[in-house]
Amino acid sequence: GTSRFTTNNQTLSLLGGTGSMSFVNVEITGDISLTNSVSSTSGLTIRGTLDGTSNGSSYINNSTLNYQGSIEPMATAGSLNLSSIGNTFNYSGSVQTVKETTYHNIGFTSTGNKAIGNITINGSFTRSNGTLNFTGIQTFSGPTAATLNTNANLNFSEIIVNKGGSSITLNNSGAIATSKLTVSAGSFVFGTGSVRTVT
Repeated sequence: GTSRFTTNNQTLSLLGGTGSMSFVNVEITGDISLTNSVSSTSGLTIRGTLDGTSNGSSYINNSTLNYQGSIEPMATAGSLNLSSIGNTFNYSGSVQTVKETTYHNIGFTSTGNKAIGNITINGSFTRSNGTLNFTGIQTFSGPTAATLNTNANLNFSEIIVNKGGSSITLNNSGAIATSKLTVSAGSFVFGTGSVRTVT
């Protein structure tokens, strides 16, 4: 079923900060915001779609969202606000289209194909599962030191590092390939441990 949020700005949270919260489909109706402040380890899970009905509909992520829908979030109308420091948006469904927007932390935690276009990541990028298909430009930005974590080889379309005074560090065992790598500000760091490869 669909859970509709229709009256005033609303916040999702758990009493005592423990437990879990999940929905099938979430609809933000009208010019209101829905904020995820579910602070438990598992965060909030949406098993279907997250969408709005007007340009003023807004989803704000202040914690962790595990999004399993095949359709990109807020596809009909409205905005995604994923700028809060420390928040994580996990694509945890099977075949999924990734919203072209700015993320803080972004994760890919399930099997299946993920279509990734022009995105900006101000925090960390983590691939623990799934097949990632890149087009467009993937930009690592923001003043916070962050990591690119992958346990598999990834073929990026184009990477721009624009982290003034900070860095993005390649972690784990995966290699990355990209047709173009531009470091316009900050540093791209290979890290230590396993052999790192960029081609």
